[in-house]
Amino acid sequence: MENSWLNNDKACPLSLSLKLQLPVITSDAVTNHFDNLLPDNIAIRNRVIARYQTNSNQPFDLLKEIGKDSVGSIALLTPEQPYVNHELSYEYLSEERLEKILAAHNYDIPLGMIKEENFR
Repeated sequence: MENSWLNNDKACPLSLSLKLQLPVITSDAVTNHFDNLLPDNIAIRNRVIARYQTNSNQPFDLLKEIGKDSVGSIALLTPEQPYVNHELSYEYLSEERLEKILAAHNYDIPLGMIKEENFR
């Protein structure tokens, strides 16, 4: 964490268990916080592992692949992935399209990740 962020008026901790501070926090609270950004269901996690061929089932390996658009308005990016402020967008789904996405769950396709689409 940089001192410039600590001194920023908009600085805030990610959670009550992760204080906004220096030095770097290395406790289990860090792993637990980020693990909670992932699906709880082990079968869904295993499908994410298979689809993205992650290095392990550890939270940070999974989030490296799918953390670009996490719950809680957190974007987890590697240094090679600079942040780009995209305008929020959405698309209306036809009933047929929604059924296809929901049915994907029954065919070991996690989180509606249909092959022809990028994750989220």
